[in-house]
Amino acid sequence: MVRKIALMFSAFIVVAFLVQPALAPVNNAGLRERARPVFEVDGVVYVDEADDGMLEVGVVGVNVVQAVQQRLAGLGIPLERVRIVVTKPIHELATLRDSVRPLVGGIQIAFVKGV
Repeated sequence: MVRKIALMFSAFIVVAFLVQPALAPVNNAGLRERARPVFEVDGVVYVDEADDGMLEVGVVGVNVVQAVQQRLAGLGIPLERVRIVVTKPIHELATLRDSVRPLVGGIQIAFVKGV
């Protein structure tokens, strides 16, 4: 009886995926790397894969959204897997190698392998 119910449930899942492909699992491997050329669009701030598997694209204004959607579609990335977020631009304020006077020990951070 349990096997019969499990078999019916499995068949229902397969039919649901055939009817609604958006519910089928999507391979997100390399999605962010595939989307890198979207930085060619002026106004794109960042591209990241969110915890929920969506590709998140940060833009500086709503006027950039359509251009980003067109570029992503041209790259073959399904827009159902993309969330476009309007955000503030990122400004470089300081780096680890900026001049700091008077000199203070420990300003530069070094990453040592094997530690």
